[in-house]
Amino acid sequence: MGSEEEQFGRIVSTFLSTDNDVRTQAEANYEGIPADKKIFFLLTLVRNVEIPEDLRQLCAVLLRRLLTQHFDFAWNLLSPDHQKQVKDEVTALVSRENEKLPMRKKLCDVAAELIRNLIDDNGNNTWGEFLQYLFQLVNSPAVTLKENALLIFAAVPGIFGNQQPNYLDYIKQMLGQALASDIYSVRFYGGKALGYFITDNEKEEAVLKHFSDLVPGYLKVMQESVTLQQEDDLLKMAIELISLAPKFVRPYLGDFLNLCLQIGKESQLDDEWRHLAVECCVTAAETVPGAVKKVGALMIPLLVQLLLEMMTDLEEEDDWAESDEPCDDDSDTNSAVAESSLDRLACGLGGKVVLPIVMSQVQTMLMHQNWQTRYAGLMAVSAVGEGCLKQMEPLLPQIVDPILGFLRDNHPRVRYAACNALGQMATDFSPNYEKKFHSKILPGLIFLLDDYSCARVQGHAGAALVNFCEECPKEILKNYSDVLLSKLESCFQEKLKELAQSNKKLVLEQLVTTVASIANTLETDFAPYYERFMPCMKFIMQNANSQELRLLRGKTIECASLIGLAVGPDQFTKDAADIMDLLLLTQVDNGGIHIADDDPQLSYMITAWARICQILGDRFAPYLPMVMAPVLRTAAVKPELAMLDADETKDIEGAEDWELISLGDSQSVGLHTARLEDKSMACQMLVCYARVMKTHFRPYVDEVVKIIHPLFKFYFHDSVRSSAAEIVPHLLRCLEGDPNAQVMLWNHIKYELFIATEAEPEAEVKSDQLYALSSAIEILPREAFDVETIQKMTTLVEKAFTDHFERSAERAETRKDEDFDEVVEQQLWDETEEDNYLLTKAADITHSFLKVHGEAYLSYMEPAILGLVSKLLSPDRHWQERQWGLCVWDDIIEFTGPVSIKYHQFFVPHMLEYVTDSSAEVRQAAAYGCGLMAEFGGNAFTEACTQAMILLVRMINAPDSREEENICATENAISAAGKIIKYCPNAVNINEAIPAWLSWLPIWEDKDEMEHVFGFFCELLESDSSAAIGNQGSNLPLIVRIIADTFHRKAIPDDSTLRPRMNQLLHKIQGNVELFQYCFNQLSPELQQTLWSLSELELLEIDRRSENRECRRYSKTIQVSYTLTTATRKRRSHVTSLDIMATTQIEIIPRSVRVQP
Repeated sequence: MGSEEEQFGRIVSTFLSTDNDVRTQAEANYEGIPADKKIFFLLTLVRNVEIPEDLRQLCAVLLRRLLTQHFDFAWNLLSPDHQKQVKDEVTALVSRENEKLPMRKKLCDVAAELIRNLIDDNGNNTWGEFLQYLFQLVNSPAVTLKENALLIFAAVPGIFGNQQPNYLDYIKQMLGQALASDIYSVRFYGGKALGYFITDNEKEEAVLKHFSDLVPGYLKVMQESVTLQQEDDLLKMAIELISLAPKFVRPYLGDFLNLCLQIGKESQLDDEWRHLAVECCVTAAETVPGAVKKVGALMIPLLVQLLLEMMTDLEEEDDWAESDEPCDDDSDTNSAVAESSLDRLACGLGGKVVLPIVMSQVQTMLMHQNWQTRYAGLMAVSAVGEGCLKQMEPLLPQIVDPILGFLRDNHPRVRYAACNALGQMATDFSPNYEKKFHSKILPGLIFLLDDYSCARVQGHAGAALVNFCEECPKEILKNYSDVLLSKLESCFQEKLKELAQSNKKLVLEQLVTTVASIANTLETDFAPYYERFMPCMKFIMQNANSQELRLLRGKTIECASLIGLAVGPDQFTKDAADIMDLLLLTQVDNGGIHIADDDPQLSYMITAWARICQILGDRFAPYLPMVMAPVLRTAAVKPELAMLDADETKDIEGAEDWELISLGDSQSVGLHTARLEDKSMACQMLVCYARVMKTHFRPYVDEVVKIIHPLFKFYFHDSVRSSAAEIVPHLLRCLEGDPNAQVMLWNHIKYELFIATEAEPEAEVKSDQLYALSSAIEILPREAFDVETIQKMTTLVEKAFTDHFERSAERAETRKDEDFDEVVEQQLWDETEEDNYLLTKAADITHSFLKVHGEAYLSYMEPAILGLVSKLLSPDRHWQERQWGLCVWDDIIEFTGPVSIKYHQFFVPHMLEYVTDSSAEVRQAAAYGCGLMAEFGGNAFTEACTQAMILLVRMINAPDSREEENICATENAISAAGKIIKYCPNAVNINEAIPAWLSWLPIWEDKDEMEHVFGFFCELLESDSSAAIGNQGSNLPLIVRIIADTFHRKAIPDDSTLRPRMNQLLHKIQGNVELFQYCFNQLSPELQQTLWSLSELELLEIDRRSENRECRRYSKTIQVSYTLTTATRKRRSHVTSLDIMATTQIEIIPRSVRVQP
């Protein structure tokens, strides 16, 4: 070798050194060598069989990485001749028959990477010669060359590019021959190649169907691999196949499940193999539940039995009860794998299938003398609750009582499992569970807080209380607050002593979380206990400073902030400064807090600061400079990534804090997840600070924008992307008063946000992004949106609507599938709910544009958006779709006014039709639209309003119109009728409509319509409307009842301007004592009490003990003075009929002849 090659060989060989400094220097020298030279130097070393094998393998790995990471740059440096030379050398390397298998795998990886990069963006394989060579290899008599061909094809299953349809028969023949080979290794690699090819074509149903008859051969060699227990690749690949390409396996699903079940039952196999087999069965149940129930009906009970048996595989640990460490939930043990699998199986197949099987076996398990069996039975109850929700809830009385008995079991781990079951059910079956069983469960768990014989049981009782109290209605929990918090207080004192004497902390760590949960539920009702717990929290924060107490201090920080949030600023403010000082006591320097990034306190501190910020509001501003540094640092953490090949993936599988993301073609990305949750939490806290602190947050806007700008497309964590979008409107509000700065910020981020929104795969994140865009429209000055921006945002709306219809069509096709059943229907229903919510967020953008730009936005909506909206109104669409289709038209009417009449043929017929729809939500949207036609549409909508009034009356007078599920729609209809009377009087007979409308009042549920309804009510009476007051005041008893009922139901907020107006109306009626007495006597006792409680009315003395509560059967003439004094005339600038009624002769008409609607 020449001098350069020799020097390069020395550099690379140094990579194998155990000296970090030597290796680091060698890596630096390596990076300085030009890429094109590296290619030939590495090829030279790889083909040199005289050098050590490990060095040759290293060079092959380095060559593959070079082609992976820098192909375009390196390849373009080579001349065409040199490129051909590289291809030829790589071909020669994979043609070597005598290489050992590890080296051959590395060489095939190099060839695969070169081929992958030589397939252009259009799918053209520019190295076509290698395709023919691949068939030569696979047909070679040499076993090693057959294996090489299959290894390469497995690594690049898309090797044929856009020519694949022409080669399908050849590919199938190649794989079929490999699976039928007499040589096991060829069969094995043929199976791998088939698996990678199928998963690479998972969306191509024709391909899956064409290749499905190769499944038996795959299963046969998979069974052989299990018997040999050498490589588990085929068993792992089976999981991918059933997950990604179930239609490929479907014709042989019974054989697939039977084989996997048999493998799982083989107790002599290593646990890892059994776990993979169980995973195959569970994944099938999740992916194709209907098919599993059809072909595996006899196997499901056997699978459940296997899981329950595995859950009993627990070892006796002598020091378990005395341990001060949390239970080590090792996810690789048989019991943990089986418990998780049972949970997923129940969710996949549903309670109708799974619950009877589980409960029949659990009953026997709970009576077993072996503690492991009793433990497993209780954990099984915990596991199946979520999936068997509907079927299990009616059985809870028969389930809860026996479990309560195990709280007193002799074995601590059984007591632990009983706590676990009660706590998990509290989450799964809330809130009915808490309402029905609080009198049994809370005393039982409180009893276990005294289990000082076992810290883990005592702590787990506290954990179960967290689950229960989080979901328990406040009014129920209040009844137990004294006994519960007194018990927790005594436990606190005991555990603080224990901490000081023996440094035991496990239970104390749990108790602070339990107190925090109770405070969070009780809210201000926790105030009486504040002084009993807050000093303890401050004591722990001040003194728990050692390394092993960091988690305790972190949880205490969380508890203190949650208590503060519960009781509110009035009580918490006096301690806020002390707590903040304790949190900041960790060394502060230049506004930055010196605390290790992996310190468990950090996440608790960051969230606590945000809560305290919420409590203190503007008063938190002085602390911002000190808390922002660690929050910003954590939010800016970059993910640690590694590109991995198949062998490297094996090394990292199962490693803690690492997640593998498959890229196909046998490549994966390894993601170090340790800091991602902290990053997500920090981003959420930034949202909180920006939302609460507003202009105080302005100094940090620029730095936050730098952090969040690349996070719109941070696909490693959904919550991070959500926070990046969610903070945008709040940052814009932080810049209020400086429109130029707002527009600059918007222009800086908008295109990245547009691109991210269009590409976003997760509906929940996309919803946050769309909401950010709609909010920006209303926050920013109008000139921030030029034609291009409006068009782009409208395109996003159009795409959201189009995607919505496509997904809806896909669900319709799924319902036609042979394996469709109620479990699949529930999954589709969940998808529909998610999809419809996304639709509402897209509609928010059109709402905001119409609100700000009015009729000028209509040109952007034509024709695509309006056509899609009209499509939503089709009678065969889901009710939520029809509801939101109406809502968009409602916006158009409201914000474009009379101009909207040009679209009347698209929405008026639907608006009228859906006033009587079976869905209350659709009726509500239609009724609201009818009111808008009157309020904003002008005379052009008179005929439509006339028709609408007839339908609204029918809807309001329906017998069930005031039922809980209908009342909001009904109140919208009442409001709409009022708007028609007020704004479009020509559409109705006023003298008939107003009395009818009054008879429907009051309303009390729909807060959005209160101002209009009661405002119009007051206007009618203040304007001396004879139709409202009635002939000779016949409607006055009704009017008094409406006012009294409105106040009784607290329909109007105390600060509403309507309240004094209604009080004034009552005052005027009170001017006539006899008249008011009569009206008062018509009221129910509750309404009479309401009027008496209105101290501001200065009610005249009325005999509250009057027993005459019935309407009189005759007309009564009240004689009063008709004379108005001069002084009275001077005091009143406007005299209404109500004033005169207070001083004139009035005939009160009995209720029996009152005007009816």
